[in-house]
Amino acid sequence: SMLVEMNPSFQVRRTWETIGLTNTDLQSGTILDNGNAVLVSYEKNAATGLTDGIVQEQTPAGKVVFQWNTSALAGQTMLDSSWDDYAHVDSVQRSRDGKDFIVTLRHLSSVVRVARVAHDGFTVGDIVWQLGGRKSDFTFVNDPYPAGPCAASEATELPSGNILIYDTGSMVEPTSPTMCVN
Repeated sequence: SMLVEMNPSFQVRRTWETIGLTNTDLQSGTILDNGNAVLVSYEKNAATGLTDGIVQEQTPAGKVVFQWNTSALAGQTMLDSSWDDYAHVDSVQRSRDGKDFIVTLRHLSSVVRVARVAHDGFTVGDIVWQLGGRKSDFTFVNDPYPAGPCAASEATELPSGNILIYDTGSMVEPTSPTMCVN
């Protein structure tokens, strides 16, 4: 699997795929203003049997400069044990200050901010904050889902620094009632 980068005339400029991984996701990927690509891969974890989501940033020359794995969050899934894709990386966006990635994890019903570079006491790969899900750093007052977003999708950092999240809870709750309950 690979992502295709096209020019404005829809001619293939180049293709991208994760390096050292086998299952590049065709849905998630972006090109940063420095020319690097941010890709997602889903890899079976031999130790757990689950499918980990992996975020990888690489240079145009093919050097991996960042990689983060969801495996530490496997116990936070909002799905029953029949699902092996416990996290499902829905989107990845670099934070406005460039220090972090904002990663939407649909099956955890959360958004995490992951340190892309060391800063403010965080090392590369640390979770700076988690919004929603079982281990949220935030509380949600008067929200129909007290754990926060339900089946979060497409988190985006706005110019103000606010985070915009598409909350798909009303679409998934009837088929997966545990997805939206802490």
